Amino acid sequence: MKLAGTVLTLFVGGFLWSAPVLAGEQFGLFELNGKEVLPCKYAEIREIGKEQFAVTPFVGGSAPQFDFAIDRMGWKVERDIPPKPSPYDSSNVPYVQFSEESSSGIKFGLKHRDGRVIIPLSANSLGTVIDVGEGLFEVKNCLPTYDFSYLLDRNNIVASLAPEIVPSCYQFSCGFLPVNVKVAKSAKSGESATFAACVGFVNKKGTLVATLPASADSEGFSDNVAAYAVREGRDCWSYIVDTTGHTIKCSQPNFYLTKFKNGRAVAISGKPERLLRGLVNKQGKILLPIVYDVLEDHGNYFFVKKDNVFSVLNQDFSKLFDFPKGTTSVLPCGDNGWFVYAVGGKAREHQQPNEPYADAKFGYVDRKGQIKLPAQFDSALGFERGFAIVAKPHLGSIDQSGKFYLPPVFNKVVRTKQQVIVSKEFIEFKPTYPPTEANMEAQLKLAAASPDCLSLRQMQSLAYAYYAEKNRVDLAAKYDKLLANKVCPVCHSDKDVLPVSYGLRPKLAPGQFSGGCSVSFASPRWGCVKDQVVF
Repeated sequence: MKLAGTVLTLFVGGFLWSAPVLAGEQFGLFELNGKEVLPCKYAEIREIGKEQFAVTPFVGGSAPQFDFAIDRMGWKVERDIPPKPSPYDSSNVPYVQFSEESSSGIKFGLKHRDGRVIIPLSANSLGTVIDVGEGLFEVKNCLPTYDFSYLLDRNNIVASLAPEIVPSCYQFSCGFLPVNVKVAKSAKSGESATFAACVGFVNKKGTLVATLPASADSEGFSDNVAAYAVREGRDCWSYIVDTTGHTIKCSQPNFYLTKFKNGRAVAISGKPERLLRGLVNKQGKILLPIVYDVLEDHGNYFFVKKDNVFSVLNQDFSKLFDFPKGTTSVLPCGDNGWFVYAVGGKAREHQQPNEPYADAKFGYVDRKGQIKLPAQFDSALGFERGFAIVAKPHLGSIDQSGKFYLPPVFNKVVRTKQQVIVSKEFIEFKPTYPPTEANMEAQLKLAAASPDCLSLRQMQSLAYAYYAEKNRVDLAAKYDKLLANKVCPVCHSDKDVLPVSYGLRPKLAPGQFSGGCSVSFASPRWGCVKDQVVF
């Protein structure tokens, strides 16, 4: 069954209906070339892998919402829909605690979910097993002394962490786990030893590879190295340490490092009101001098800004081209090699380097710096597979000629492999009774001429409520027939079709009105109990 033309969604069978909850957005699915797969009539659409999507319909009242799955062409598929990931879901942890009580007291241990005992029963109470990322887990807060903890992978213990490592709440990143380390302070003769808390790095083998001085600032982890800065006299020096503990001091002082990528990191120096940027490799050597207002590493090219001019540098740091005069921000190129640039606009409060200015206009240049599409869009992304997402002022998609294929009418556009999930604002229907029957008929004619089927359904429902209230049995019956007993597009019968919104109730006896139409601000729909669809 293809979901096209008439909107088909899963339907909750039953006999108690109420108006759907008013939603802020309605979602649909389109191809980048503008071809509609599903119209914007759904509560949510999300990608679930294998070029398939979970679709959530609007369902009235407190009734549950049942998702269904479609492929990229809009055909319904039978498959289990994965639940949305939850940050509170601990089912990923493969270990569980167990305990045993005897005459000597309670003992605690740790088991794998497959039944193997990992930590034998002992008097030590084990803390919660925490997922610390990158496929590793930590057992923390081991009572009564708190002086040990374990690092585990998905199958067994990797290491018993050193006693000086204090259990913390950090996560692994690029092979490092930041930890708190107890470092003994020098004590005078006769005084008891005291400890200071410092930051250290543990690798995936549980080895403490570095302990930072108390004055150090940790800058981050990336590309299997960690970078940190230490104040030494009047200067601040940056250090780079790898997962074996090998540490390098950078060749120049007074800059700090951002995350490494492709073996390089951006070095930042200067005062907050004027920060300059350069490039450093993993050996601490300066590759590009720290003279740029903007420096972004995109792998095979760099964005730089100096003296208010944006430029693209090749991988060997030679200049490729300068962006057009007046460029205020730039964005990475798409798969066609075109770069996005923005001109004009007004600087924002706390404007960040290369952040688009408010009300800037966006266009495209090629790898020679030639303007391909002048700056005309309110926002823009790089081209992928022949199309780019732009706003003018709402979101749509264009081809390389600038022609809109997906019209700019959407609030959100999320690109998948070959499609885009889009959303529109939910347009509230606020019905008001016309003063006369002639006015009612005039509005119904206007609604019938509208290309939007919902407008007609809304007016038909309003007409039913109007005439039922006026006790005009003949006219009420006319619109009752239009509203209820619709023919199901699947089984082609009206036998099992019920109204599912506007407060309409199923007929309890032949010839009875749908009854008690309570008009609300939601879109009227019908559902077939037999085929489990709403239309």
